[in-house]
Amino acid sequence: MRIRTRPFPPKFQTGVHKFEEPQRPLWRYPSGEMKLLWSDGGNRFRPDLAATSLRILGTMRLPAGVPWCLALLGWVGAGAGLGLNPAQAAEPGPLAPPRPNFAPVGFAHVGAPVTGGGGSESIRVRSVQELQAAAGTDEPRVLLLEGTFELRRQSVRVGSNKTLLGGGEGAVLLGGALYLRNATNVILRNLILRDSPEDGISLSGARRVWVDHCTVMDCGDGLIDLTHGTDEVTISWCRFGYQNLKNSHRLASLLGASDRDRACEGRLRVTYHHNWWDAGCLERMPSVRFGRVHVFNNYYRAPGNRYCIRSRLFAECRIEFNWFEDVRNPWELMVTTGDTGRIFAAGNVEVNTRWENPGGNVRLVSGTDSVFAPPYPWQPDPPQWIPWLVTNHAGAGRGPFAR
Repeated sequence: MRIRTRPFPPKFQTGVHKFEEPQRPLWRYPSGEMKLLWSDGGNRFRPDLAATSLRILGTMRLPAGVPWCLALLGWVGAGAGLGLNPAQAAEPGPLAPPRPNFAPVGFAHVGAPVTGGGGSESIRVRSVQELQAAAGTDEPRVLLLEGTFELRRQSVRVGSNKTLLGGGEGAVLLGGALYLRNATNVILRNLILRDSPEDGISLSGARRVWVDHCTVMDCGDGLIDLTHGTDEVTISWCRFGYQNLKNSHRLASLLGASDRDRACEGRLRVTYHHNWWDAGCLERMPSVRFGRVHVFNNYYRAPGNRYCIRSRLFAECRIEFNWFEDVRNPWELMVTTGDTGRIFAAGNVEVNTRWENPGGNVRLVSGTDSVFAPPYPWQPDPPQWIPWLVTNHAGAGRGPFAR
């Protein structure tokens, strides 16, 4: 492999390296070609790029004094063996992949990790009636769900101080929703939710919630929606998708019920990391009003979608080190009422993506806005390893579980 660099260094401003668009590709692979394009502050989308090319748009933030060439080598080539074409990039290279880190991270855990039911005695739950009775109080409880729960269009209210943990390959909740209204300190883990006529998981006014290693599929409304002042949430290592393509409302995750959902102002601080946005998702992965949302190390592969991430009024979206493959519009902006949303995007990998402006209130942006800084420590995995890490470790039945 040959590395080509331009004869002059990139622009350098207060610790932020901004790469200009190269005249020629920096990297060539034995088969196929990877092109690294960086925005220099303008909107430089290149629809003329070959469909097989891989594009990385945005700025890379580095500690002051780190040589850009070393950082770029470590960032792009670290786990991939510096010999893979885009079609092979999801497979482990000669170097071992990073070990998945399932430690709590994100907005839900600012200050201290979410504890759910904490050290309370575990209660085995095997029926819908037992689940509704045990989950609905605010008493600290750890509920171990076993088997399949036929909800038959019922919702299960989950109160504060709860851990709902599926056993084995994951407890299955069919035909109904988990509803967290004004609940705080909740962990949902190793659960499979399918075929709810409404949302799969609905958070309304909830706070300090960790949704981890869950699989949510084929719900009539959203898969997981956060509204009415919900705040401090982490959604990690989950899998979202739709198999019923006759459902036209395949809208995965909405933050803010409408432009009038003013209870969300100053709230909706949410972290999405290491999630698998799978086939069938059309949009809202997520769609954000009002919130401060950090989206990092997610895997997007949803052919036929409309868009992935949308920032709307008063929202700030920080989109970093994700893998976008076979999708349209990895991110976009919708302008309606109130202050226009913002997007910062960096370190994202794109394979066979399409950027198309549908017109109306939608804008395509390069993702160079100034947004919030995460108030928690976090360490992203190298983006070239995200397809392997997420498809092997996200969703119910995978990963370590709380109890």
